[in-house]
Amino acid sequence: MAASVIRILLIEDDDFFAELVSRCLTSADAAAVDVKFELTWVQYLRDGLEQLSNADVVLLDMRLPDCVGLETLDRVLQRDPDATVIVQTGMADETLAIWAAREGAQDFIHKDGLTAAHLIRSVLYAMERRQRRLMWQKLQAVEQEREAAGELQRLLMPKSAPQISGFDIAGRFWPFDMVGGDYFDYFVTDEHLILVIADVSGHGLVSAMVVVGLRRLLRSCVETHTDVAEIMQIANRAVFDDTDTGRFATAFLGRLNIETREVAYATAGHVAFVIPKSGPIERLDSGNLPLGLVRDDIVFRSRTVTLQPDALLVVMTDGIYEATSSTGQLWGIDALLQVIQEHHDRTADEIITAVNDTVLAHCDGHPVGDDMAIIVVKTL
Repeated sequence: MAASVIRILLIEDDDFFAELVSRCLTSADAAAVDVKFELTWVQYLRDGLEQLSNADVVLLDMRLPDCVGLETLDRVLQRDPDATVIVQTGMADETLAIWAAREGAQDFIHKDGLTAAHLIRSVLYAMERRQRRLMWQKLQAVEQEREAAGELQRLLMPKSAPQISGFDIAGRFWPFDMVGGDYFDYFVTDEHLILVIADVSGHGLVSAMVVVGLRRLLRSCVETHTDVAEIMQIANRAVFDDTDTGRFATAFLGRLNIETREVAYATAGHVAFVIPKSGPIERLDSGNLPLGLVRDDIVFRSRTVTLQPDALLVVMTDGIYEATSSTGQLWGIDALLQVIQEHHDRTADEIITAVNDTVLAHCDGHPVGDDMAIIVVKTL
């Protein structure tokens, strides 16, 4: 394997010292490290500034014909704030070198008695600090992107539930990370309440971006299509075309007629439940595959259910019922439905709070491990 290359820019007006640096970088000490040093030497700061983009490390004399003192460092960092600079000083200028380190130099070396071992050690140390700094900057950039994506996702979530006579509606979302792959949505259009929950595989920035696109697509389709199965068909192709192989989304789309309380729904690898005040719980599943697994060789189906008075329509993502305790015990759908039944007489928002409190108690301080979203619609 070829040795890595470190490009060094020497800004120095002393011929003798420049020759010393050159010898150090081709010495036995240099040959002992798995690095090749490439040296460029200029005598004026103005020439050095033009060469900064071609250098990994800058060896900078603090006393040049066209600039002296800390101004030399300032001008270099003004031109390239990320430059990795080692300042060179005489023994009498050690205080100046310390100030240079505080101002952004990675290290300083004394010209007097410079050895190859000292120079090479300083260069490698500066490069190590450079790599850590660049990595930190990348992490900061990613973190800022995540914060921006998280803020965008929060802005896209419903600010409040629709207020519809005869219904009590609530929804909530808890991301596992700063951004999540789950989302819920509800809104009224053409005398119908539209209900959506989706869970994009994985979580984090990529999943959140898929969520943003899916939300916009479904909202647009609802304005022009009334068949929920047809809308799911369109969404399936979009997820397949716009994401990497292997990424998919489970989803529930419901269109509730406010007057008749009939819900036309289509699911994509997702389930929902109708929970009456008494009697058996009805599982809603139209049997479709998750979105994005297959593009064309699939026909989505829809079904209908009518909500009776004092019934609950509950749609949630699997992060809720797949929550595990610190010992690995799964909470499960049965436990979830039991909690909902126990709080059936409460408001939709109180039911959601009870579900979340019970999930957290089950996890006993252990992270839930996934995004969670839930919608509860209660008929009055």
